[in-house]
Amino acid sequence: MRNDEVQDLISQLNRLQLQQTELFARLEKAIRDEDAQTRGVRKEDAQTREVAHEIEVEQTREFVIAHGVAQTVEFAIGDRVIVKNLKLFQADRGKITKIGNKRITLTTQSGSKILRAPKNLVLQQP
Repeated sequence: MRNDEVQDLISQLNRLQLQQTELFARLEKAIRDEDAQTRGVRKEDAQTREVAHEIEVEQTREFVIAHGVAQTVEFAIGDRVIVKNLKLFQADRGKITKIGNKRITLTTQSGSKILRAPKNLVLQQP
C-alpha cells in the first residue's frame, strides 16, 4: 500500500471513531431519558399504591377496633363461658382469667388454660 492510501485509511478510521463516540453518547442520553421517564411513572405509581395501602390499613384498623371492642366488651374477667370449638379431650367450660387484644384466656375446673378468640366463646347463663 502506498503512503497516501494508508493516510486515507487512518483518517477514515478517525472519522468512524468520532461517529462511534457520538452514537454512544446519543445512546447513553436516550437510555438516561427513558430511565428518568420510567422512574417518574414508577414513582407516581408507587406513591399512589402507598397512599391506597395506607388508606386500606387505616380502614382495616378502624374495622378491627370497632368489631374487636364490640366482641370483647360483653366479656369480663370472672365470667363463666362455654367453648364453641372444642378440641379432643378438652373441657367445654371455663372461667375467664385474662382478656387480650385478640384472644381470651379461660381456666377450666381442672386448672388447665384454654386460649380462644371471643367469637368462639358464649357466656354461660347463671
